[in-house]
Amino acid sequence: MKINKRILLVFFTLFYFFQTSGYAQVTLAKVFGDNMVLQRGINIPVWGKATPGSLIVATLGKASTKAKTGKDGKWILYLPKFKAGGSYDLNISESGKPYSAIKLTGILIGDVWIASGQSNMEWQVQQAQDAPNEIAKADFPQIRFLTVEHDIKLIPQSDFLAGKWKLCDPNNVKQFSAVAYYFARKIHKEQNVPIGIIQSTWGGTPVQAWTSREMQLSSSATRAKMLASDTLTQNNIVKDSLDMIRFWDIVYHPQNNADKTVPSPEYDDSGWTAVDMPRLVKDFGIGKYEGMMWLRKKIVLPASFAGKQLILNIGHPEMNYSLYFNGAEICKAIWNSNPKQSYTIPAGLVKNGENTIAIRMAMLWGGGGLNPPAENIYIAGEDAKISLAGKWLYKTNIEPATPKIHNYQNYPAVLFNSMINPLIPFGVKGFIWYQGEANDTEAYLYRKLFPMLINDWRQHWHQDNLPFLYVQLANFKKKIRFLLKANGLN
Repeated sequence: MKINKRILLVFFTLFYFFQTSGYAQVTLAKVFGDNMVLQRGINIPVWGKATPGSLIVATLGKASTKAKTGKDGKWILYLPKFKAGGSYDLNISESGKPYSAIKLTGILIGDVWIASGQSNMEWQVQQAQDAPNEIAKADFPQIRFLTVEHDIKLIPQSDFLAGKWKLCDPNNVKQFSAVAYYFARKIHKEQNVPIGIIQSTWGGTPVQAWTSREMQLSSSATRAKMLASDTLTQNNIVKDSLDMIRFWDIVYHPQNNADKTVPSPEYDDSGWTAVDMPRLVKDFGIGKYEGMMWLRKKIVLPASFAGKQLILNIGHPEMNYSLYFNGAEICKAIWNSNPKQSYTIPAGLVKNGENTIAIRMAMLWGGGGLNPPAENIYIAGEDAKISLAGKWLYKTNIEPATPKIHNYQNYPAVLFNSMINPLIPFGVKGFIWYQGEANDTEAYLYRKLFPMLINDWRQHWHQDNLPFLYVQLANFKKKIRFLLKANGLN
């Protein structure tokens, strides 16, 4: 068989190209990107991967520096100190290989803060007070945010899962941390310098998840739990992640067409259990229950209501719910944090005589139901108000059970590994931290746990005096107040 010489030439050319220019084109850690903010007044660290032994050349503005890639393909270099300003382009390439160049644009020099903690820090601008007004005026192109995507890892990672720098404008600001945004806005206005926020947060997580394994092994307060978590495997984490997807699918999407049948006035609820509402699921007398629950109530409305638009006020619900009137969906998957808990019932749905109200409610984490007082749940017309308090019917297990979630994100060091270690040694001005409720039962121990976290991060950044600003949990529980007073803490 004859072999075409041209085909051989192309093959060997490509083979030589991939061997020499290689598997290792220049890459940057994900913390670097267009529109980022770099820390002023320090030698700026930049790092990534490339062909082992190659020379990396980086240029920022008029400043240029070089570094040699190690045998493992990793490289790090330090750009000279810059004053606040910009914008700049950052160009990085392997020496002699212009096709390998990376160019990042829109870079500012200013102050960079890492914002971390749980839901108090994760709480978004769009969920904050007066959100529409705040969002509309959030036009600050010199404030930039990078949000690190949630991830769980058993060993320290060199890069995080995903995340890109975004300019602060009315479109992007909605999903930024509200605390971090107001913090950045205040400093930006007062100091007139660009501000970068790296948001690395996860609601409901304890401080131990954010502290390195080495630090926790160094203390008798945390060593035992750190070692006990060694039985955790990545397969456990993957399965829990898949179960979590299924969990939220059940919460947000009615299963088995339940939303098409259960809210109907004709649905047979004769076998359901009666309960006086409003009350929370913990007071139903059924023990601990987690999953979806349906509630129904039939109510006879006066003739003056028939064919008229009505207002139905659900009071103060707990967790997540959907509301139905005479089989029609009025709202879907609304959280208790929603500022509006009253709804317009279209005139065409309102019948003379008996009408049916149904609620699909998520009972989660020990919570769920309707909070008192009774006068806050009612249906009203122009000239009358009818209470919805009193006897309702409820039933569990109409839909599949929610899978048990192990919440491995709460295990020691796993978030440090995946969401903090990849940021080291990015140049920062300091850290802001909002303590959450995951450690509220460890008030006494927290006096050790929290300083461990602070020292841990400062040591990893090799700066023992990096500012660490924090908000403490409000003393709203008797146990916390007692422990704080008992131990001489304010």
